[in-house]
Amino acid sequence: MNPHAGLAEMAAIYTEQAPSRWSLAAGPLDRRGVRRSLALTFFFVALLVTLLATSAAASPALSVAPSAILALHVQRMVAAFVAGSALAVAGVLAQAVTGNPLADPGILGTSGGSFLGAKLGIVLTLALPLSLPLRAGASVVGALIGAALSLAILLGATRRSTPLEFLLTGFILSMAFSGVSTVVTAMAQEFPALGRALVMFAMGDLAGAGWPELRVAAPLAVGCISGAMLRRRDLDLLSLGSDEAQSLGLSVQSARYAILGWVACGTTAAVVLAGQLAFVGLLGPHLARRFVGGTHRLLVPAAAFFGGIIVLASDRVAVVLAELASVPTGAVTTLAGAPFFFFLLRRRLSDGPN
Repeated sequence: MNPHAGLAEMAAIYTEQAPSRWSLAAGPLDRRGVRRSLALTFFFVALLVTLLATSAAASPALSVAPSAILALHVQRMVAAFVAGSALAVAGVLAQAVTGNPLADPGILGTSGGSFLGAKLGIVLTLALPLSLPLRAGASVVGALIGAALSLAILLGATRRSTPLEFLLTGFILSMAFSGVSTVVTAMAQEFPALGRALVMFAMGDLAGAGWPELRVAAPLAVGCISGAMLRRRDLDLLSLGSDEAQSLGLSVQSARYAILGWVACGTTAAVVLAGQLAFVGLLGPHLARRFVGGTHRLLVPAAAFFGGIIVLASDRVAVVLAELASVPTGAVTTLAGAPFFFFLLRRRLSDGPN
């Protein structure tokens, strides 16, 4: 089931009601914002230290050196932070390119295409007798191909489209990829190991994220964040609305194409490491916007930080809960993100159009 299935209608409504100035309305960075940011950072650091200590204490007593256990924890934590940072920045870009604060990479279809490609790569690794390097690279290559395919379809179908048409086209594309993914998962249930691997991957799981995946995902995440910083002025202009951006001299269509390329990079990095992580593309940008405002010079690095912390904390919770049951990281992000989205939606509806 696609976690974004209910977002498109609300996002489309908001696009029609308030297409401009939403991201710059939070105001510039002030001393109160700095204090709140520092307080929240301290809270997250304390929470992570507590969860790390708890998860380390909860690790089973095996004949494994403590340094090896610590190395596994560090590897997983790095993967969690990279995935969260990439997905949050991709969310910032998706919201700017659609002019909608309720948009995220999943609605644009790039996440669904990358996820489907990675899932087919997993099927290939478990169905064929591949060597270990090829197994590690199959899902990565599949994710890259899926993201590129979804991006090509989206751009080809939305030339000179309005933001609303662009958003709805991405949503339809996402639903199509989700349907194919569901069929693949259903067919794989005849093979227990393959079926379980695909189900956990669909839920958002960091257990399989290792250094081979990080060596591919980290450059994609860095590219996404760097591209967003290089395009920060274009993002500020797009946040004012397509007409305003065009009147200020921005080539909206070319800027949209370039930004969507970085969205694909960010979502692919997250999918390679963790599968599907719901709501991170919404939570990270909106938390960052609350503390540093809507100027992308500050918003992009803040969203990367908050997104990384969200997934890292969620994964630590999942590790602690693993003693009771196998809880994927994506389930924790969904439980955290659903109430936040409901609060955000109610606040937007009560405020009315800007």
